[in-house]
Amino acid sequence: MAPDDFRERYHSVWVDLPNRSLRSRAGHQLYNEYLDMLEYADQLGFDAVGVNEHHQNAYGMMPSPNIMAAALARRTSTR
Repeated sequence: MAPDDFRERYHSVWVDLPNRSLRSRAGHQLYNEYLDMLEYADQLGFDAVGVNEHHQNAYGMMPSPNIMAAALARRTSTR
């Protein structure tokens, strides 16, 4: 959730939103939920799971697909 004064302080949710806006506890929880969901998709037998990159915005939590893929590679099967 954006701060109440977001529209007055920032031009958009792209690029100019400062990193300090991230609530670290919420971010920690969301990263774990994302990884849990992708791992669960593997357990259900999906042929593949994917990660993508979202550049500096307020609604993207995957800045580096390589890091997310590395975390998943350790905890998913090789089907």
